[in-house]
Amino acid sequence: MFFRSSNYSVTDFSTNYFTKLTSNDSPVKFVSYLDGKIFFTQEKLFYKFGKKNIKKVNKFDDKISACKSFENVLVAGDTRGNVKVIGSKNIVLRSYNEHQDKINDFALYKNKILITCSNDGSIKFFDIRKEKSIKQLTNFGDYVRCCKINGVILYCGTMDNFIYSICLEKYEIIEKFNVDNPVYKIDLIEESKLIFTSSNKAYTLDLNKKSIQEITALSKEITHLSIQDNNICTTSLDGFFRTWSFSGMLISQINLYSPILSAFINSENIFFGLENGELTKINFEEEKEEKPDENIVNPRIKAFEKQIRQDLIKNDLLKSNKVESLIRNHAHVEALRICLDDYDIQNIYAVLYHLQNENKLTNCLTYIDKTYIYILLDFIIENFFVVDFFDLFFECLTQITSIYLQEFYNEDELMEKIDILRNLVDQETYFQEKVIETVSFYECFDTEMGKS
Repeated sequence: MFFRSSNYSVTDFSTNYFTKLTSNDSPVKFVSYLDGKIFFTQEKLFYKFGKKNIKKVNKFDDKISACKSFENVLVAGDTRGNVKVIGSKNIVLRSYNEHQDKINDFALYKNKILITCSNDGSIKFFDIRKEKSIKQLTNFGDYVRCCKINGVILYCGTMDNFIYSICLEKYEIIEKFNVDNPVYKIDLIEESKLIFTSSNKAYTLDLNKKSIQEITALSKEITHLSIQDNNICTTSLDGFFRTWSFSGMLISQINLYSPILSAFINSENIFFGLENGELTKINFEEEKEEKPDENIVNPRIKAFEKQIRQDLIKNDLLKSNKVESLIRNHAHVEALRICLDDYDIQNIYAVLYHLQNENKLTNCLTYIDKTYIYILLDFIIENFFVVDFFDLFFECLTQITSIYLQEFYNEDELMEKIDILRNLVDQETYFQEKVIETVSFYECFDTEMGKS
């Protein structure tokens, strides 16, 4: 079959449900929201987004490394250990420079006690009505990466594999838990259960049983963790925003097609800061009545119980004349390598699909450099639930496991990717079982109603 882009189409999962608020060359590192206004950071600068313009609020001495909004203030810190408390009128209320290294996270106790975590291995407590810290704890063996308040208890995670519980009335460490993994993000699922992330994985910690359970593993680092409406919300450098059940079963996922560096999520607003310099929000529009067969409706993809419209779009591979030329000259390995380097979802799909149809897939995967097998596995992991890709992915995985069987046993990175795929299969199986249970229930209900 002659390779032309018009032979292929792919479902676009990024259409119609995002609004790009702003875009420039610098990554949007952090996003916050206060009094109906959006704030974001890029490098050393702190901005407020407005409908008519973007206003610079403040500039730090070094790159901003942490930012969080609370009920009445915004707090940000940089890689030198400087901290600024900013009020709703964009005025810097307090500046602190007591930390000796990068600021990682904040918490606010009783709307007045600011808690700061740093790479200098300390936690400091500031009364924001005063100019200096009122207390500090330095009993930590490594970077303090994150913190979360529950009542009068502060939970904090460190890079030497511990989670500490601290009494905020006495400023004393009550207990510490060895969780066998560096702790990046932390949140509370219920009174006696925490959820935390370590790079690309998420775990739960039962505080009573002191037991740890891995609930999910992604292909790249998790950059945001929060609990909303009894769901776990995550963003990742793989470009996906996902929601999960507390047991770790995937509920929904949306691809933003750029690594997500930060997010602000509550019941009314969802904003993302992307590595490509975009500040993006999810649209919450009322569902419009659609004519049948105009769109593919995939019930797996949801954004907080709203169906996402998906359109079939034509693959625009014509702009990649080099790839078409290579395919025509039977340089299949080189064509696939270029597509994987560019990491364009539609180009990869088109070339793989063409190779499958021409029975060239096995040969191509055999002779391509193994580095690109890693990239291809990441692509499969990140797009695993796209229905259009399922048959193609199955064929790719069959060939990869056949060709590289011995390497899977000898290389930890390959085995880790297979473990991630195994978890994804478990999630899909669970989802399908629930669908069957629901359908069976309604069928039984209809039968009983018919008898009556």
